[in-house]
Amino acid sequence: MSSRGRSKTWSRWRDGCSTSRLPQVFIVWTLVGVIGRILCLPDVRATCRTVPGLTREQLELCYRASDVTAAAIEGLELGVRECQHQFQWHRWNCSSLSTKSRNPHTSSMLKR
Repeated sequence: MSSRGRSKTWSRWRDGCSTSRLPQVFIVWTLVGVIGRILCLPDVRATCRTVPGLTREQLELCYRASDVTAAAIEGLELGVRECQHQFQWHRWNCSSLSTKSRNPHTSSMLKR
């Protein structure tokens, strides 16, 4: 996959890693049949706390399965982009699903 095809989330995760922690924070994982993709998790607790409306149990799950949480957030962004592409010529074009800020964790999709 080219760097242009990667989501903005990937860039945010990668750019947020400190170089001193790089060997410790890279996790090789598989998602939707893509093998060998690398995800950098700079601060799991900070990431989990930025998702609004999580219960204590959900926060604990987020901490334990941080790679799954990151994949879910990236999946939401991919879904919104695909929705916008599929409905680009319709009156409702999924624009209400995208986040206005640069923080992907404030998306309206995470509030439903």
